Amino acid sequence: SAFYVHTTDGKLALLAETQPDRPSPPITLTGIDSDDVLIAIDVRPVTQELYGMARNRLTGAFHLYHLVAVTGIAKAVGPPALVTNAANVPIATDAERYGMDFFPTSNSLRLVNSSGLNLDFNPNTGALNSKDSAINGLTTQVDEVAFSNNDPYTRGSTLYTIDSATGSLYMQFPAYQG
Repeated sequence: SAFYVHTTDGKLALLAETQPDRPSPPITLTGIDSDDVLIAIDVRPVTQELYGMARNRLTGAFHLYHLVAVTGIAKAVGPPALVTNAANVPIATDAERYGMDFFPTSNSLRLVNSSGLNLDFNPNTGALNSKDSAINGLTTQVDEVAFSNNDPYTRGSTLYTIDSATGSLYMQFPAYQG
């Protein structure tokens, strides 16, 4: 088994489970808009393809990219998605940490950040499906997410979240309620 990692300088590397201390030579990602910063990556269970979410440093909008790991080519999936409140006013999306994972049963993409955002995206269009309830409960600062049973044919899945500030693992149920 292998894992993809993205670096803070816009590169992509592969880590083999058997040799995690020996990453592949990093490949520079090309095709990402100059004001977009890659914040999270994940493999989509239905297609086994790599995707990355970027945040625009000027507007705060999120932009989904399909990433070709072998070549480093990034292709935008639809236009950037601006997160707004009920009055259609853009809200702050900045945070120290972000996490994303594909929901294997619905094929949607969950994005969270350490400021409490809890968002659901359509991976076919890059559009924001919904701005779900803010992260709440025992913690309000999750910075990574992972669904169990990460198989496209699973009948059920549980969303787990990590708060790296406290080193805690939480179960978020249901996923859209924070």
